[in-house]
Parts: sequence; C-alpha cells; structure tokens
Amino acid sequence: MFTRTQLFVVEFCAEECTRQQSGEMSVYNMVDAYDNAAECLKFDEEITEAFILDLAATIEPHKNFNGYRCVPVTIRGILVPWEHITRQMEMLISAQTNLTPEEFYKEFEEIHPFEDGNGRVGVILYNYLKKTLDNPSFAPDYWS
Repeated sequence: MFTRTQLFVVEFCAEECTRQQSGEMSVYNMVDAYDNAAECLKFDEEITEAFILDLAATIEPHKNFNGYRCVPVTIRGILVPWEHITRQMEMLISAQTNLTPEEFYKEFEEIHPFEDGNGRVGVILYNYLKKTLDNPSFAPDYWS
C-alpha cells in the first residue's frame, strides 16, 4: 500500500515528465531519482557534484551516464556552450548556501549541464533545497 505522500510524489513526477515531454517511461526513473534525493535529505546533506551527476544518470541513464554534456545546445534560440560546464557547476555548488532555491534552480537551468533531463534534475534540486521533497512544488518557469 502506498502512502498519500508517495502517491503525491509519483503524480508530481508524472506531471513534470509530461511538462518536460520526456515520455511515460521516464516517470519511473524520475521517481527513483526523487527517492534517492529524499534519502540524502534525511541526513541534511549539502548538494554535491556527485549527487547531481547521480540524479542525472538515474533520470536519463542512456544520455547522462558519462556526466556533463560535451556538445552545445540551443534553448529558446540561445546557444548554450559546453566548455565551461564543470567550472560553472563548481561555482554553483559552492554558492548554494548563499542562493535561494529559486536562484539555484535558475542558474542550474541556465548552465543546462546535461544532454537531457535538466528540467527534471532541476526540479528535484529545487525541492531538495526547499526541503519540500515530501510535498513538492514546481519550480518557477524562467524560460517563458
């Protein structure tokens, strides 16, 4: 039997996957990543690079298994290069205690470090920082 919280999280992940147009099969991977994040939150751990890489690899195992993307992407007509992702992520992670969850999420999305799954990883990080994994909310839409 599932708890209300568990069902709410599954519904939340399904809605986020629909919003990200990632397909029905991606819901399972996002729920799995979400559960991993919830376990870490129990210990009140800060976000690390390894934590983010693990979330991304869980969410999109075939596309993100090698870590950060090594190709540029175009988002809403803006070319986002890849050459400085590692440094940008290091700076973001080190600044996490000085940023609001909204600021962290916005910076993460602007870096767009992965080939796929950035929105799903970002929303988990957003709720992790807000400490709302048990009652998740959608991150602000900075791209509209």
